[in-house]
Amino acid sequence: MEKNEFETMKKPELLTRDQASEYLCQPKSWLESDAVYKRRVPYHKIGRSTFYLRKDLDDFLASTRREKNK
Repeated sequence: MEKNEFETMKKPELLTRDQASEYLCQPKSWLESDAVYKRRVPYHKIGRSTFYLRKDLDDFLASTRREKNK
């Protein structure tokens, strides 16, 4: 089976706030307020720019997982 072009593309490890908000399916304003008030999602500042590591976003998503109640 051949891999399509999307599957073979290397995904960036460093995401902008816009890319991170799309990745998490949350509005950009949610990430902005989280950075100021809650600091649940780790981020990096380079100059005036804010970046997120894909691994940090994956770890954050894993930490929010809830098991089904029985």
